[in-house]
Amino acid sequence: MSRHPDDMRRTHYEWAIETVYWDEDEGMQDIEDSNYWDKLSDYQPGEVADALAQKRFVREDGIEVFTRLCLKRDVGCEAEGLEDRQYAYVVDGVLPETFDEGAKVPARFRKELAKFTGTP
Repeated sequence: MSRHPDDMRRTHYEWAIETVYWDEDEGMQDIEDSNYWDKLSDYQPGEVADALAQKRFVREDGIEVFTRLCLKRDVGCEAEGLEDRQYAYVVDGVLPETFDEGAKVPARFRKELAKFTGTP
């Protein structure tokens, strides 16, 4: 007996540029916004460079924010929903070998980042 396609677990990856600010009430960083794309080349010119540099800017309300780049990994199926979500944050232009909860980052994403940034 074959399984229905909605019961099949899938792993989906997306690049994310997060806009982050310091939450005074919580005493920690908080994500204000996330912009997701399947490929780095889908972002507007300069967005990835700003995120890699964690460029800081001040919003109209005077709050300082910065952007950062990460890779998001979701595992789940239609029938059961999201089972696992992990992130790998780019630090100093390098995508780590594992996500924050230990899953391996596929080499193709490190290659994509290297090609996009022109680094070996």
